[in-house]
Amino acid sequence: MAFSFELDNKGYLRKRESYNLEYKQNFQFGDGILKYIKTLVGMANNKGGQIIFGVQNSPHIPLGMSNNRLSETDPKEIDARIFYYFSPNCLFLVRTR
Repeated sequence: MAFSFELDNKGYLRKRESYNLEYKQNFQFGDGILKYIKTLVGMANNKGGQIIFGVQNSPHIPLGMSNNRLSETDPKEIDARIFYYFSPNCLFLVRTR
């Protein structure tokens, strides 16, 4: 499911957060990872979904991330956390622009 950054005339994202779309400014691995996993599992139990990082909370403006934690985190570590807390495993994909 590809996400498109469609902006209105103010530079705000047209798509609102919903049951299958969540925006976050930055990625935090520590305790924050449990919140992301919980969100992903909820989405997976429905029809799937996406967490888009690099979007200001309110209003939803794509600013990019102010840290490199997502790119510095080994996807195997994220997968291990998902597997530790939830079974069966939840598939995830990391894309950057």
